[in-house]
Amino acid sequence: MIPHARHVFFALAAALLSACNRTPVTGRAQLNIVPDGVMLPLGKRTYKDMLSGQNLDKDGPDRARLKTVGQRIAKVANQPKYKWQFSMIKEKKTMNAWCLPGGKIAFYTGILPVVQNEAGMAFVMGHEVAHATARHGAERL
Repeated sequence: MIPHARHVFFALAAALLSACNRTPVTGRAQLNIVPDGVMLPLGKRTYKDMLSGQNLDKDGPDRARLKTVGQRIAKVANQPKYKWQFSMIKEKKTMNAWCLPGGKIAFYTGILPVVQNEAGMAFVMGHEVAHATARHGAERL
């Protein structure tokens, strides 16, 4: 190996090793080379784009319940850098929820009959918050 290539190899190896970490709670090994400084603005921008043109519930009881449940769970998620946001998309045919980096979470009204109450909503919300805290978006990139 030529001397210069050896330095490059060791620099790359050190970078990859420093990108190896463990996810919160489960401790699963994770290779994550995209920093929060990139992911947080990307999540914010993408969230805005994905919600534009959607029929959002901005002040109904389902939106209020979503925000209350989300804030409770986010409080114990221990991610002070995250600017948690919770949106309710009026779409009865879609039974889904999703999360983007930085704590940007959306629920579709179609999932409400499935979750039935605040406890069910908290179950799904916990799942989405776990995606954010485990930095799954950055890992996928």
